Amino acid sequence: MSRAFDGRFPLSVVIATYERPAMTVDLIQSIRTSVSNFRTRDGVSLEFECLVCCSKNDETTIETLETVDWPELKVITTDNQAASHNRDVGFRRASGAYIAVVDSDCIVADDWIGAIYDALRTNKYPDVLQGAYFYDYQEERSRYTVIEANEDFSRFKDRQADSRNLIFHRDAYSGIGGYDTDHLYADAGEDLVLRNRVENAGYRFCFAEQVKVYHRYPTGLVGNLKRYNRYGRGAVHIKWYYPEMYGRYSPWSFTSSTLKQMRSFIIDQTVSTRKLLFRILKTCSFLIGFLQGLVVYRLEAARTSNGLS
Repeated sequence: MSRAFDGRFPLSVVIATYERPAMTVDLIQSIRTSVSNFRTRDGVSLEFECLVCCSKNDETTIETLETVDWPELKVITTDNQAASHNRDVGFRRASGAYIAVVDSDCIVADDWIGAIYDALRTNKYPDVLQGAYFYDYQEERSRYTVIEANEDFSRFKDRQADSRNLIFHRDAYSGIGGYDTDHLYADAGEDLVLRNRVENAGYRFCFAEQVKVYHRYPTGLVGNLKRYNRYGRGAVHIKWYYPEMYGRYSPWSFTSSTLKQMRSFIIDQTVSTRKLLFRILKTCSFLIGFLQGLVVYRLEAARTSNGLS
């Protein structure tokens, strides 16, 4: 069956958020701007909805979202604060043929909707389209955001998936079984295996650098170390459920990259002292997160085993 839009562009946007009221409103406003810009085009009608999924316990965010006056916004409360769970709730409630997911700590470009539309057509309506996720938010730039944006640019060049800016055809989402809602820390690691899941199921995964969001990376040291602690816990998810890919994302792989930077610093000084120290601290945070994840997973496995016995 043809996926050509024929004058109609049915698109849903899903946002999973938790304890980010102001950031989520900023994101929604940027999406509204992009929607308005797209609707100035002739010859195509945008059928649009924006679904924000949030734990019912996050009363501040829910109350803030309820003040946003936009008929195309739908706020869905859930029983879970995990991003994977809330994204899945949004996807299953969405009505669009294509469903975009964007993180609540991002701002979309003014032409984001138009860029999605053009990229889908140019790439002959792929099953999954990956937009760019390596731009930092200029108004909150710091030396940390620049380093992290460069790290993500390398990941994008390496063709890694990332749910900060990802568009699924609804059939492909259902076909791979959606986001992992069963396992702890899945949302911290499953992007690393998402492209493989899509392609192993026979679907087509394309990349489009012109589809831009601006990520609001933490501007300070502590916020970034928390991110890498979470990534370490995500590596445990890969170890347990995708062992064939674990070597690429293991603590040793991460540490090995850090050791290479240390070598470059000592031998030819191509890495600055600040950048190297930041990398070492990120590695320590990653390793601590991995150890924390191992403990939690072993406890979960023991409880599951005792429940079955």
